[in-house]
Amino acid sequence: MTGRERARLAFAHREPDRVPLFELSIDNPTASYVLGREAWCGFGGYVRGVLQNRAMREGWYEAYHRRRIADEIALWRALDLDVYPNAAPVPRHPSVPEQVEENRWRFDDPATGLWTECVYAPESDMYDQVDSSLRREGLPALARLTEALEASEPSVD
Repeated sequence: MTGRERARLAFAHREPDRVPLFELSIDNPTASYVLGREAWCGFGGYVRGVLQNRAMREGWYEAYHRRRIADEIALWRALDLDVYPNAAPVPRHPSVPEQVEENRWRFDDPATGLWTECVYAPESDMYDQVDSSLRREGLPALARLTEALEASEPSVD
């Protein structure tokens, strides 16, 4: 039975030959070990933060995401997992960050005036938002964000 068949049976509440296997995310050190080469996978800060920010700033953002998705698919195949839950869709028009310190980036949205700052901590491979206009301004910033989200149209493109 293929992974696709197994997953479809399970979602249809019918019994497959075994429980379908999947992982939401496998970080790059483990992925690199399994694939025997550097892999750009998971939620680790270096890949999700540092490399993606560099790709946006240097103009190879689409190539970054093609490589990341290809590495994830190679990993899922190598591990013979049944479901590939593409958990990180590619933003169409990302905000290009300004690097304000060695491991700190600021993202500005000129349409709303909203901003965020993210930091990478190499010792733990964490990358996360540490400050924002929402944190500083509170409800007025949330109102601008809500207005912008309500005015946007979802698209599969």
